[in-house]
Amino acid sequence: MAAGDLLVASTAGAGVFGIDANHGTTRWHIPGIAGAHPAGTTVAAGTNVWLDGSTLYGIVDAAPAQGQTLAAIDPRTGAARKVGLVAPGTEAVSSVGPMSGSVLMCSMSMADPTDLRLAAYDLEARKILWTRPRRGGAFPALAADRHGFYVAETLGTAETGDLIALDARTGKQRWGTTLRGTSGQLFIAGGMLVARYGPASDEPHQLLGISPADGTTKWRLDAGPMAQAAATGTHVYLLGADYSVRAVDPSFGKVRWHVEGKGAKQLDPSPNLIAASDRVVAAAIATGRSKGFRVLSPANGKSAWTYTLPGDISTSYGLAVVGDIICLLTSGSRALTGFRA
Repeated sequence: MAAGDLLVASTAGAGVFGIDANHGTTRWHIPGIAGAHPAGTTVAAGTNVWLDGSTLYGIVDAAPAQGQTLAAIDPRTGAARKVGLVAPGTEAVSSVGPMSGSVLMCSMSMADPTDLRLAAYDLEARKILWTRPRRGGAFPALAADRHGFYVAETLGTAETGDLIALDARTGKQRWGTTLRGTSGQLFIAGGMLVARYGPASDEPHQLLGISPADGTTKWRLDAGPMAQAAATGTHVYLLGADYSVRAVDPSFGKVRWHVEGKGAKQLDPSPNLIAASDRVVAAAIATGRSKGFRVLSPANGKSAWTYTLPGDISTSYGLAVVGDIICLLTSGSRALTGFRA
C-alpha cells in the first residue's frame, strides 16, 4: 500500500517494510508484525497492516498468555506505540482493517481453531465492541465508510454470496443482499460501494455499483471471466482476462475509456495485476511468449510505455503504484523494482 512517498509492504514471515518509493531504500523494518496462530489453523488471506489517514495499524505479537498488542505505526519512521490489547489468552488476530471512524475491523480466530470471527475494536475505548462468526470458510472481502462495514461472505457452494452492511459500533445488520458468485474485491469509490462478483469458474464476472445506504444495485457491468480491479477515490479500473483495461465512473457505471488487450486470452493467476493512483495506471500485459506491464494515462487511457519481464514466462508478479512510481514485485527473484512513470 502507498503511504505518502512510501511503499508499505507486509510479508508473511519477515514483517513489515517501509520502502522509499523514489530510491528503493528501506527506511524502516518491523519484524514479527504478523499474528501468531494456534496450531493447525490456516492463516486467512488478508493484510497484516491497515493505513488510515496518516497512521498504520498492525498486530505486534506478545507472549501467548498475554495476547496480542494492537500498535499504531508512524509510516514515516516505523515508530510503533501500543494502542491496546486485542486478543487475550488463546485468541489470535490474523489481519486488521478496514476502519470506520474509530472502529477497526479485525479477523480473529478463537480458542477453537475452527471458530473464525470478525471483531470490531474501538480505538478510543480500547475494547472489542462485538464479534461476528465468519461464514463460508473463505476470507471475506471487506470495505468501510463513515456509515459502517461491508462484508461479502461466500455461502456453501460458492455459487452465491451474501453482501451485508453492518453498523460499526453495534454490529447490527443495516441491510443485506444475496448475489450470484463470490466477491473478490470491494471498494468505496465515488460515493458508491463497488463490488467485483463472479463464480469460482471461468464464467463472466460482474462489476456492481451498490448504494451504501440501502444495498440497492444502481448499475452493473460485464467484467468478463476472472477479472481484476483497482480503485482510487474517484475511479475504478478493470483488467479483463484478455488484458484489456477499462476506466469506470463508479457513480454511474459508465466506461470513460477502454484500451484493447493483446495476445493472451487467459489472465495470469498472480494477484495485483492492476494498480492505480490519481497520476498513473499500471496494468499487466502478456502474450504466449512474454509478460510485463504497460503504463496508461488515467485521463484517457493513452499508453506511455511498456515493460517486458526478462527471463522465465512462468514468473509470478504483482504491481503497486505510489504517486507516479510503479513498483514491480517478482516472485522468482524476490526482487522489488521501481519505475518512474
